[in-house]
Amino acid sequence: MRKMFAFELLMKKANADLRTSKKLLYDVDPDFDIICFHLQQFIEKYLKAFLIYNNIEPKKVHSIEILLNDCASLDSSFQKYYESDFLALTDCSVLIRYDELEDVDRKFLEGALVVIEELKRFIESKIKITEGLF
Repeated sequence: MRKMFAFELLMKKANADLRTSKKLLYDVDPDFDIICFHLQQFIEKYLKAFLIYNNIEPKKVHSIEILLNDCASLDSSFQKYYESDFLALTDCSVLIRYDELEDVDRKFLEGALVVIEELKRFIESKIKITEGLF
C-alpha cells in the first residue's frame, strides 16, 4: 500500500508542476527560471514514479540523466530520451536556487515542453493508470 501511495503522490505532484509550468509560460512577464524548475520537477517525479511502480527505490538525486538511466535499465525503450533537450533541465533543480540560468528562454522551454508531453504519454503507457487519478 505504501508503494502505491508514494507512486500516486509523485504522479499528482508532477502533474501539478506541469500545469503550473504551462500557466506561467504564457504569463505577461514569465519567470523562465521558475518554469524551468517546475518542468525539471515534473520529469524527476515522473521518472521516480515509474521506478516506484516497478518496485525500485529511486535514488535521492535530482539528475534527470541518472534517473533516466535507471528507467532504461528496466525498459530499454527509455534510451530514446538520451539525447533529449530536457536533460539540460537538470541544472534547474539546483542552479535556480543560487544563480540565474542564462540559456533558458521561451523558445527553449516550448521545445522542452513538447518532448516532456511526449515523455508523459510514454510513461503513462508503461503503467496502469486508474481512470480519474490525475
